[in-house]
Amino acid sequence: MAHQITCRILLGECLARNKDFVETSQSFNRSLFISAILVNGMWLGPLRDVVAWFTAIKHRWDLQRCVKHLIPEIEDAQSRPGERNDAIEGMLKLAKDDPRESQPERMAHQLMHLMFAGSSAPGGLVVQMVYQILTSPAYLAPLRQEISKTLQETAGFNAAFLSRTPLLESFMRETMRLYPTGVVSVTRAVMQEPFRFHDGLTLPKGSRFAFPIHAIHRDPDNYDDPLSFCGFRTADRKDINATTVDATFLNFGFGRHACPGRFFTVRIAKLIFAKLLHEYDMEWEGKTASRPPNMCIEVQNGPNMDAEVKMSKRQVAS
Repeated sequence: MAHQITCRILLGECLARNKDFVETSQSFNRSLFISAILVNGMWLGPLRDVVAWFTAIKHRWDLQRCVKHLIPEIEDAQSRPGERNDAIEGMLKLAKDDPRESQPERMAHQLMHLMFAGSSAPGGLVVQMVYQILTSPAYLAPLRQEISKTLQETAGFNAAFLSRTPLLESFMRETMRLYPTGVVSVTRAVMQEPFRFHDGLTLPKGSRFAFPIHAIHRDPDNYDDPLSFCGFRTADRKDINATTVDATFLNFGFGRHACPGRFFTVRIAKLIFAKLLHEYDMEWEGKTASRPPNMCIEVQNGPNMDAEVKMSKRQVAS
């Protein structure tokens, strides 16, 4: 669902309704992640690049199939400037004075990386929130009440709706706090001179380092009862929402290089999750005694891929 919505927003209605493109671009996302893990984990010296080429055959095949779908859309946008409202049009405007960047094939490659970032992040977040609401069902009634009340006030799932659901916003932020997308984040490199910390530790030029966000998010100095899920922990905070980054919440990075796509991710995930809560009843498929453990690959975290959730349409007053 998140993938198709992202496709509609970034690439337009035609590609979002193209079954072959949607399925192939989903396969591209999976093969990109798998290929990156395999290549990064190889210790084969001079043979590394050769082996990496073979492991990425499926990924390159998926990419080329997607590019074939994208190029006609890009060329159509080039012939009718200003008529679209999507990432293709935005990219054309950015590249209008650069012959190299405005080449359709190059733009298609860049758009596919936008699709990967724009669909995998909100999709994973929605799954984490679904797992959490099933693990903490006491939050279901107040969230549904807030959603129903706000829908009556805003007449639909729209921008106004997104700004008037503080309970949902807090539930989302707390889910990301306890289940961030990685064990570490805010990766940096010492570029020019050695960097000295306040305690005297010095990193030489060329060093790479990152911050342990999993530990920071669960530090009792940063949060009361940090190991417990408190879905409405920040519901009364006017200065904090799901996209706010600070020294104790690093899911989207920090500082000038904080993830610029976090606003997109949160809006998409919030709309999908709100609609699921409002229109569907959910329960675990089979016996599930506790929240399914995260999938962890190196320092990356993701929702469990084996758990199954059963959804059924519920009667909602119009």
